[in-house]
Amino acid sequence: MSWLNKPPAPAPPEPAHVDLERMMQVLTAEPDPPTLAKQYLMTRTPKLQLDKWGAPLPLSAVDQDRLDRVFAVIASPHDRTRALMRAGMLGPDEVDAVSFAFPEIYGELEREALHDLVTTAPPYEGWAETVLAVLFQKPPADVVTGGLGGPQEKPQEGEPPKGKPKATSGANVTAMATPADRRDVEVRQQTNT
Repeated sequence: MSWLNKPPAPAPPEPAHVDLERMMQVLTAEPDPPTLAKQYLMTRTPKLQLDKWGAPLPLSAVDQDRLDRVFAVIASPHDRTRALMRAGMLGPDEVDAVSFAFPEIYGELEREALHDLVTTAPPYEGWAETVLAVLFQKPPADVVTGGLGGPQEKPQEGEPPKGKPKATSGANVTAMATPADRRDVEVRQQTNT
């Protein structure tokens, strides 16, 4: 039985806390030409804010969580992205990080997911369709009919993705939770019971 027809897998370990100030010191101290991962971290992570005395301010809880998750997926792009996908917890920011910093790994994950999608008979679990829509950046049905090639229309930031995966009949509420909901400990515990 494919992962597309099962409940979500257990969540991967929580990402470690990343100190933004220390990370930026390490990234700017390296004289080597910047890798795509380094470029991503330097340009798309929150900017270090200073108070009026020049001391660094802590990130908001949301920015810190995003930095921790993005850093974790860049540190282990293949394994962590796959684990998040199978747990139904893959977020758009993690997909953005992997597709920018490791396009060949992202392409491999897309091909694997497409293979799983076309070799597994529907109906699929609602959570699986949702996470595939996050990975492909468009509804899975559009991927199957249109393939992965060609330009992909990305939603504008803050705009909900176009198309909505259909829920399977009899799916419980926790299986239909969004990837962000499944990061919540209580929702994961309900899913694992």
